[in-house]
Amino acid sequence: MMDVRVSDNGDIIEERGCCGVLKEELLELRWRVLAVACFLTFGSYYIFDFPGSIGTGSGATIEQNFKVRGKVYTQEMNQLLYSVYSWPNTVLAIFGGVLIDKYLGIRTAMLLFTFLVLFGAFLFWLGVYYTTYPLMLTARVLFGLGGESLSVAQSAYVARWFKHGRGMALAFGITISFARVGSSFNFLFSPKIAKAWSVEMAALVGIFSCLISFASCFILVLADIYAVRIGYIRPAPQEENKNVMKISDALRLPFAFWILSTICVFCYAAIFPFIGVGKNFFEVKYGYNSDKASGYISAYQFASAAGSPLIGLLVDNVGRNTIWLITASGCFLLLHVLLIVTMIPGLVMTIAMGIAYSVLVSGLWPSIPWVVGENVMGFSYGIMTSLQNTGLAVFPIIVGSLLDEYIPNAQMTILPLLLLPLQGMGRRMGVFPR
Repeated sequence: MMDVRVSDNGDIIEERGCCGVLKEELLELRWRVLAVACFLTFGSYYIFDFPGSIGTGSGATIEQNFKVRGKVYTQEMNQLLYSVYSWPNTVLAIFGGVLIDKYLGIRTAMLLFTFLVLFGAFLFWLGVYYTTYPLMLTARVLFGLGGESLSVAQSAYVARWFKHGRGMALAFGITISFARVGSSFNFLFSPKIAKAWSVEMAALVGIFSCLISFASCFILVLADIYAVRIGYIRPAPQEENKNVMKISDALRLPFAFWILSTICVFCYAAIFPFIGVGKNFFEVKYGYNSDKASGYISAYQFASAAGSPLIGLLVDNVGRNTIWLITASGCFLLLHVLLIVTMIPGLVMTIAMGIAYSVLVSGLWPSIPWVVGENVMGFSYGIMTSLQNTGLAVFPIIVGSLLDEYIPNAQMTILPLLLLPLQGMGRRMGVFPR
């Protein structure tokens, strides 16, 4: 709707109302591209939590599949599938960022990473089908090489399209929430598919989810080429200066970036090791059956999926990223304490954890473009992702060992809880641009 007023010299001037501005903004090319970018990591997030959804526990699981064929599959083996995904990325996600910034460029890098994810999903299905654990480990390593670097590429791609326009935090919130949709679909449907057909069929569906991501990657590459040609976005830095990126630039990254990375490591270590064993946790502590436990874990994913765009919109309008990060940290601390000492219904706890995660990511990831230069954007996201994976490689192994050694109740929440004071020390030092 347009408001009309008359200027001093008699000219009629049209002023856009709020609805007009919103309509014009939504018609911007970057929002349509964002809709496709959401699918870029859908497949990788769908298959990432296979160890959590169909790995162990009652019902149709990989553990039961191995047992039927006279093979052993322990909690530690299951958690190792998470760790081998993360271990290579303690280093290689940095090189993924370097590949994006200096050598391959965002387009070629995205194609490479989506292919690695797809091939890893295929090998994992073969490992499940033939109950071959070494092949499953190999598949997870290969998947990890592509999966985390693909997330780096997605972050760099979205930042590239939104840095010079409105709505960066909202855009990050939408992409991250849609990634959580992939994870929630896994917890919601994979156990049901395994129960109705087989565990092998559940793993096969993961391949098709990765094909969706591969197709979206082609569309994004074409969109990027078109946008540069018409001048909608700037050419990527590597197109302008091949020598602009150096590994030594890490030493010159601002202090605020390293504080953000510290927050990322400890907060993620407080979330994902628990999600990986959450199904078993709810089965043992609350007495839920397999389907109900998986459904409650998926509630966490849906809560974060719904919350991230809304909170991202708030961050765009309010700013104060530091306050959002402090709020998320306090929520994680409180939730882990409540998980240990109370019997609050699991559904309430997982929804609350999903909302807290939304607050975290809406304040964390959009802060990077404001503290680093565009020529090191991919590199910076790569460093943060590598540090994040260092934590996610270590703690699932420790948690898995505890679960094999002790009764799996509160022990699985203690380790992330111990990390939170360290995370709190890190955030107290933070100075952020917004």
